[in-house]
Amino acid sequence: MEKGAIEKVQNKRGELCQRISASANRYGRVCICLFLFLLLTGCQAGPEKVADVTSPVAETPILPTATIETALSPSATAPRAQETMTPDFSWKIASSVQQRLTAISQAMASGTADVSGLSDNLLRIRPGGEMALVFHAAGTVGQAEEADLVALGAEIVTSTADLTWPEGMPPPPGLGQIQAWLLYDRVEDAARLPWVTAVTPPNYGVSD
Repeated sequence: MEKGAIEKVQNKRGELCQRISASANRYGRVCICLFLFLLLTGCQAGPEKVADVTSPVAETPILPTATIETALSPSATAPRAQETMTPDFSWKIASSVQQRLTAISQAMASGTADVSGLSDNLLRIRPGGEMALVFHAAGTVGQAEEADLVALGAEIVTSTADLTWPEGMPPPPGLGQIQAWLLYDRVEDAARLPWVTAVTPPNYGVSD
């Protein structure tokens, strides 16, 4: 009786081992099939796809630190024109004077040797392009202001500093004018002088 029971237990143990072995074989075959499937699909992607995945650094070049800092600096994004821009003082020059400056410049460029024909009752112009102009100041003028104009090649005609006022009559406040002959291409330089507030034609009895 005991021998029969032992044989039954051994038989059941053998069946259980066979079932486990069969299950392991089936699981192994599934793993092998899955591995082969992944391997085949990876190969079909082509070497280019594999290279993209395995070496992303090759697609993204690393910029030097100095290049990045230069690109991000405010000076690199600011308009270049602002670095070379010079202040514009043409607003100090009367429109009639600006128009005559343009006419003289064009005549000189075309080879005209005598531009005195551009003179009229408002503006007087010498053959070489010198113009009779008045340089206005916000305050009184003197030798320093005259020297500034002479340094630009001006020929001083008269100045309010030379006026003699009647006894007991002070000069009007803020009265400062110098009339001078100045070459047309130096008028804008004169307008840049800090004390110059306006450049106008002399008063010949004709309004600007």
